[in-house]
Amino acid sequence: MLDPRATAVRGRSDPRPLGELQVRAAEAAFASHHPGRAVAFAAAALGSSEDRGDRTEIALLHERLGRYRLASGDG
Repeated sequence: MLDPRATAVRGRSDPRPLGELQVRAAEAAFASHHPGRAVAFAAAALGSSEDRGDRTEIALLHERLGRYRLASGDG
């Protein structure tokens, strides 16, 4: 399930897709009380996951993005 476009980073191969890293970064930002950063990371993850077209993943990212926006006062 690795996206080949997301695994090439400066000539090295990363075992995790870029979208997964962005989701984890959003979760970490939210857990450390930085909801604005969480919104940015979740929006970036959503953009990269929409290219793959996994509807379940996209729906879950929309839910997280809404939660992060609500916490940041943008809801």
